[in-house]
Amino acid sequence: MRLTFRGWLLSYCQELTGLKTTSVKKLVSAVEESAPHASAAVFLLAVEARRVADLISRTSDPELLAEWGSVAAMLPENPMDAEAFARANYDDLPVRYRKVIDAYDAVAESHENDEHAKALMAERTVAALEKAGKTRYRLCRDLGLNEGNVYAWLAGDPSKVSRATARRAWRYAQSL
Repeated sequence: MRLTFRGWLLSYCQELTGLKTTSVKKLVSAVEESAPHASAAVFLLAVEARRVADLISRTSDPELLAEWGSVAAMLPENPMDAEAFARANYDDLPVRYRKVIDAYDAVAESHENDEHAKALMAERTVAALEKAGKTRYRLCRDLGLNEGNVYAWLAGDPSKVSRATARRAWRYAQSL
């Protein structure tokens, strides 16, 4: 499963504001009252939802209004998704907006690196099992692992096991 910017951004806004909502009104209120650090993420969420005008009309904070107004002026006439907007204007955006993109990239790259590591462990596990003359079934039985998930992982689907399970299976296979 691929991490999407929209899904990540929604959960990031909810985490920063402490609210489990997508309501522009509630998010603006949270930014003004207790979570000013969430302003850039909330703005980008509004870009994603095509609700920037609604967002700006709901703020009463002059500094926030000026910030959001200046960033909104950078938006093209044709709507685009928030990630594309932020990447296209990365160098021109205020630092806090760039930090939102950087935070997403760190999480997305972490996920990709994790999948890559699990794929490498699968290759090494298969090689170690073959060298020891042991079967995949034996690996699953000895470690109490779900056969379907382990077989899928060893066949090339790293999403089927956790990194800890992959490491455990690889270490076990090496010890044979």
